[in-house]
Amino acid sequence: MIKNQVLSILLSTSGVLLLIIAIIFLDEKENTIIKIAASLGGTFLGVGISFFLSLKDEQQLKKLERNLLNVIDGHINSFENKIKPFRKQWHVYYGTKVPLETGREYDKYQWRHATWNLAKQHELGMLSGTMESYNERGGPEEYQLKGMLRDERIIIFAKSKEGQEPVDVTVMPFMGRQPRGVHYGVKFHETWDTGQHSVSSVIVSPTPIEDYEKIGPIKNPEKLVARWKRKFEELNEILPHMLLMVGRSGG
Repeated sequence: MIKNQVLSILLSTSGVLLLIIAIIFLDEKENTIIKIAASLGGTFLGVGISFFLSLKDEQQLKKLERNLLNVIDGHINSFENKIKPFRKQWHVYYGTKVPLETGREYDKYQWRHATWNLAKQHELGMLSGTMESYNERGGPEEYQLKGMLRDERIIIFAKSKEGQEPVDVTVMPFMGRQPRGVHYGVKFHETWDTGQHSVSSVIVSPTPIEDYEKIGPIKNPEKLVARWKRKFEELNEILPHMLLMVGRSGG
């Protein structure tokens, strides 16, 4: 019985897909492949519907519905269980480049402490929320966050709600292993001084890192810089052409 149910679904789905292909390329009348697709699509759809209608017993139809829902819910719930522990607040430390107060010169680098608030917004199979940070003038600025979990990798996209800079992307290579502890990654973004596209260091922690509890610019980031370089190199083999990036990663 289950084989007939599965067969009816597969045939019906195949038929619909073939018919869609035929409709899309309807103008190509001389295309033999399109004609075959239309013919097979109609046949598969018809046979699939016939199989489905042959399931006259209401209990069989309910069982089919249950089987389909179980398959779909199983995949969704499995993925939700993996991503749910990451839906909380995270403390984020990252390097950037901002103007000095004079407006004429620029800091070489500046580290900042912000927060990812991923607990309030829930989207199925995704991480979503906001980041509280500061703009180049020192005023508060909010970013909208969207994130994904793929195996060990977590990738977060951040877009300013007011600024015009491109979306910045944070890649945490091993954060997906566990929702605890401190994680080390990289950030692709546009700096505030010259609008240059840059790659900088990122540290993400579920709690504030000692000596760096205050949100905002960090005056003495040397410990963070050394910690990121040590941990990131322990976890990742830095290929030769990337050594320059590691050497300029903060401070």
